[in-house]
Amino acid sequence: MVHKAQHEITAAFETKQAELLEVEERAVNSLKQAIAEDPDDAVQWHQLGLHNLCTREFKKSQKYLKAAVARFKECGCAWSNLGISLQLLEEPSQAEAVYKRALALATTEQAHAIFSNLGNLYRQQKQYERAKAMFTKSLELQPGYAPAFNNLGLVFVAEGCWEEAKYCFEKAFQADPLLDVAKSNMIKAGSMSRLCDGLSLCHIQD
Repeated sequence: MVHKAQHEITAAFETKQAELLEVEERAVNSLKQAIAEDPDDAVQWHQLGLHNLCTREFKKSQKYLKAAVARFKECGCAWSNLGISLQLLEEPSQAEAVYKRALALATTEQAHAIFSNLGNLYRQQKQYERAKAMFTKSLELQPGYAPAFNNLGLVFVAEGCWEEAKYCFEKAFQADPLLDVAKSNMIKAGSMSRLCDGLSLCHIQD
């Protein structure tokens, strides 16, 4: 009975996965058909690039997003997503230039996310002061923006400032309780903070 139930659950899961893949394939084919009918439609190129970004096909994503910005040079969102694609392909110089282009075109509602992405790029390059400046700007524009708080916390981790890191992760988790990485980082930073406090006490006692 148990084996039968497990088999039925597995079969149902595999069927659901197959259905999702079929829906996804149809959506991608629709985008490609729309592009074939109107190659100058920047929106469709952007959507296709975004899809490939989400499926971690970064080379394809870069190709489609470049096509999008070539057709609509004033689209801040497309430039920002192209920056993400370049960053994930480990092309930091190009990514930085593209993020700055995105910022020049961004609306107030978009800028905070781009500042956070640029800060993350600087963090990965170990340019911590520049990274902090970008995250601070992001939080000025959008107080409580969870990704900026989380990434700022990672800068403090790199600098060994555990209390500051813990505070940032707590703020990120409060702002977005569904951001699992913030919760995980908060727990780790708290543990490291307590460990460092304990080591300091041991050192004083010695």
